[in-house]
Amino acid sequence: MRVPLYAMEPRNVPLLQRTPCVFLLRNFYAVLASAYFEAAYRGRLVEPDPEKFLTGVRHGVMHLITYFNSWIELAEHLPSVTYFSYEALKSNTREELEKLVRVLNLPVRSDLLDQTVQAGGFENMKKLAASEAYQGTVLSPTDPGDPRSAKVRSGKASSYRDVFSKAQLEFVAEMIDRFFIGRDDSRFTSCIQLDGGSAKEGHVLPNQPGER
Repeated sequence: MRVPLYAMEPRNVPLLQRTPCVFLLRNFYAVLASAYFEAAYRGRLVEPDPEKFLTGVRHGVMHLITYFNSWIELAEHLPSVTYFSYEALKSNTREELEKLVRVLNLPVRSDLLDQTVQAGGFENMKKLAASEAYQGTVLSPTDPGDPRSAKVRSGKASSYRDVFSKAQLEFVAEMIDRFFIGRDDSRFTSCIQLDGGSAKEGHVLPNQPGER
């Protein structure tokens, strides 16, 4: 948990082969929007330019695709992997959390699950993140005067349309189609959908009023 990326290194495969694994799936476009705010406004690792962010190799779309491609190759050597959807956890939190706990062979305590769901609700997390008790933690805004630096920011699955233009979303779709080895794998269908259409088909709906 301290260094999750390192758990995907080849030297740690024997450990993962002895451990029930959970892999959290989230829509690529939503991930990229969150990553953009993390890199541009929280970590200040890149300049606040969505175009440069998406086309960069360290934090952009190819970074995300490479991560998933590496996982797909690694997962072939793991006997026990269960996939959970970010969207399902958001919409059906209590039931999905209980499934996750069972997959990890942890004891199921209804009272603790209920407390966890309540404590982890979006509005509560947003309130905690802005509180004095959480100042300086990974949850707090890096700049209290700039809402773009908040860790708990919008809570909307489709907020990526407020971040990236139609042309930029089409670019992401093209990169997915060209380089993502899991684009035809049903496990990852929800990851590459864009407003009801698949990235493989290049289906991007026109921008809504007020969107770039």
